Amino acid sequence: MAVISFRNVTKTFPNGKTAVKDFSLEISHGEFLVLTGPQGSGKVTLLRMIAGMEPISGGELWINGELVENANPKKRNMGMIFRHFTLYPGMTVYENLMFPMKFRDLPEEEIRKAVDETVRIFRLEGLLSCYPRELTDIQKQYVAAARAQVHKPEAFLLVDMLKGLEPDIRRRVRRQFKDMQKELGTTMLYVTDDPEEAAAMDARTVVMRRGRLVQAGPVRELLEKPRNLFVAQFMNGLDFCTSEVRIVKGQGAVEAIGDHFSVDVPPEWIERLEQGGYMGRRVLMGYRTRRDPEKDTGEADMPAPDSGFLFFDRATEDTI
Repeated sequence: MAVISFRNVTKTFPNGKTAVKDFSLEISHGEFLVLTGPQGSGKVTLLRMIAGMEPISGGELWINGELVENANPKKRNMGMIFRHFTLYPGMTVYENLMFPMKFRDLPEEEIRKAVDETVRIFRLEGLLSCYPRELTDIQKQYVAAARAQVHKPEAFLLVDMLKGLEPDIRRRVRRQFKDMQKELGTTMLYVTDDPEEAAAMDARTVVMRRGRLVQAGPVRELLEKPRNLFVAQFMNGLDFCTSEVRIVKGQGAVEAIGDHFSVDVPPEWIERLEQGGYMGRRVLMGYRTRRDPEKDTGEADMPAPDSGFLFFDRATEDTI
């Protein structure tokens, strides 16, 4: 199991594009961590640097207390699995599982023992004589994950493994993957650009944007206490809207007044707005919307009563 530490890591490619900027993060021994953010935010590049497929351009990358300077996948012992995995078509499932072990000059008995243990963990007993063409997509994913596990990697690095699956299958596979991760105790990093998928993993989650770490924490914290407007919009999805409002302090209540509505400001926000000097000023208010399903125009209606309002500075878009 790996302990992974990024310390102000930067990755710039030869064409001048910087994919990761000043990235710092500590990943614990045996942790399940989710990396999310829009496409092109640097998530996969981070995994490739961990696996040794890309050298870092600046900063420090530590794995198990050792400073890693050069890209060398063979010495990292990482199990990296992309969504578009490759199984050897001319080999059975059992032969696919054995194949990586044969390059390590291990005794045949040790190889078989490792493969048999992996087969048990991934519940592949009924598929061992099948060829990849005879498997469903999800079965292929299980085999690919099992093949990565045979040599007991320090960490699993998974990229969009569940993308494209039907919702009910995705829920089942998600649960099984997390159960297997607990049984194996292996550090696991899961990359997805789908915020709903990230939230459903119910693990510490890192939100990235343009190569930078924007916020990291439990899913509930990202949803209810986002650091800025970007995190709020990305994690809450399409039902999250913003309106420009003026904060007005009356005799009986503090109100947020928009163009077509006004709402009472929740008590927990009043002190923060007062201390920040926002009384009488315009701010951005974020909220979930209440739509009329009979005549949904795609535009935001009134804020839902239970929307859990958020307020952001108009200039910086940081949470007040």
